[in-house]
Amino acid sequence: RSLDYFVDEYGDDGCCDEGPGYYRVAGLCLFNAIEVLNEVMDNAFIHLYKHEKIRNMASYILNVHVHDQYYFNFADASHILERAGVREFLFAKRTENENMMRYAAIDHKLASTRLQPKEYNLFHRLQSIFHEEEIAAYDTSKPPVKSDVWYESVGIMIARDDKFCLAVKAGGNGDSHNHNDTGSIILYRNNQPMIIDVGVETYSRKTFSSQRYEIWTMQSCYHNVLTFGDAVQLPGAEYKAEVKDISLTEQNASITMELAGAYPQGALQSYLRKVEFIKGDQIHIKDTFAPWIEGTYLTLMTAGKPEWKDGVLTIEGSGQISFTTPGRAEIEEIIITDEKLKKEWGDKLYRTRFYPE
Repeated sequence: RSLDYFVDEYGDDGCCDEGPGYYRVAGLCLFNAIEVLNEVMDNAFIHLYKHEKIRNMASYILNVHVHDQYYFNFADASHILERAGVREFLFAKRTENENMMRYAAIDHKLASTRLQPKEYNLFHRLQSIFHEEEIAAYDTSKPPVKSDVWYESVGIMIARDDKFCLAVKAGGNGDSHNHNDTGSIILYRNNQPMIIDVGVETYSRKTFSSQRYEIWTMQSCYHNVLTFGDAVQLPGAEYKAEVKDISLTEQNASITMELAGAYPQGALQSYLRKVEFIKGDQIHIKDTFAPWIEGTYLTLMTAGKPEWKDGVLTIEGSGQISFTTPGRAEIEEIIITDEKLKKEWGDKLYRTRFYPE
């Protein structure tokens, strides 16, 4: 019954609204529970691996994978994860997903501790030992193919070309381990983070208290969206985007969303964001809002140091962002003191605030 409750919480598309960092204690935990049931009940549950939702829950981790140990990390998830391994491989095998099997086998071969000597879960350790020969021998001569995807249940669009990997969140602020980040984007260029989601600091009592949204990493003004004077996004499932249009083709990916509903009631008449990814060329973002509110600014979070000149933001080690609207930019250096974020990002991050004129 508990597994039924868990599966019912997911949409048919299998998206984990907690982000990729929770996949191993969510989708993979479900997988091993099914495996145990099959062992003790003569494969009575083997048919589950044919169900579309279960298959989609398995492939989620491949779809949010960018490159190496980088992942798209909305909510409390980190952008860097430990290597995939035997459990991902076996879930992919059960659901007949060869692309995911290659992804897991490639990542596993790069792991420094393939047999998980420090893993406290004995079941996982034995699983790794008994299947090591199979995953080590798997053909990894071709890279896995990763498709563009629209996760309607959570409102996440992912699209790629040879240079860029883009993720857009068009859901709401009621996710598990939620951040107020409706409408935000994450962008990788040449497999390196360009526009980022910071993630979350080390968990504390405050993280799961009524003071959660006093933590800077949870606030929309530290995500890649607009802030309207003092009006920032609010938490709760009722604060959400309305998707006006979504399109995924081989040449283009685009999404248009109304974001006013993610902000305090009455603060905005409209905040329309259109993200258009013209593959092999450029990514164009257009924000249209009303009314005009003094002190409105766009946040862009980066790991590379930004430099502003003549309407162009150059991000060290990443590339350039051109602004077609006149305005000024203020660049803030954020010194990282939290040990978890330090390990993931280093000593500092940057927030650029663009004030349109």
